[in-house]
Amino acid sequence: MRDIFDGATVVLECLGADKVPAHRFLDAITDQGKVTLSPSFNPPFTGTHWRCLSLGAANSFALISAGAVHGFRYLDGRTQDGFVQTVGDTLPPFSGTHWSILELSPGVVTIESQGDFHNPSHRFLDGNTRANIVGLAPTTDPPFTGTRWGTIAQPSALLQVRTERNQLGADLTRSEEHTSELQSLTNLV
Repeated sequence: MRDIFDGATVVLECLGADKVPAHRFLDAITDQGKVTLSPSFNPPFTGTHWRCLSLGAANSFALISAGAVHGFRYLDGRTQDGFVQTVGDTLPPFSGTHWSILELSPGVVTIESQGDFHNPSHRFLDGNTRANIVGLAPTTDPPFTGTRWGTIAQPSALLQVRTERNQLGADLTRSEEHTSELQSLTNLV
């Protein structure tokens, strides 16, 4: 997939047929465990940035909000009732934190909850841009057009600075790595 891979940071834009500018980007309100659609992915909407954590199987990921506010970060789709929220970890009973992401075309994906409770009525992440509701839909076919999500890759480079003392004073070394920020993100949870 172009933008979704282990360690990637993405913004997810709802591509529903009803274009409501105030309700476009998947946003975690981490201190409340809520998920909504926001008008922008710039501050103050920092919950719109999602880290992708590969769960080992093909196309299987956890989505972790990289929002600035401490709280619940893992996107969870409850297949029992179609409710979408953020939770504090991926352990049971939060099996809905496992998602299968399928790329339909470059930069367009569907996101299917892999919750343990198999319910054909509640499967695909769906943004209702008119009502500003995020839930799970039974299919990606109309009228569930909010099940298509545009991906916008975000930078995830880390700047690491290290000072080493030597006989003449100190050396400052800097390196930019394009590795995962996940370790520091996980420490925030």
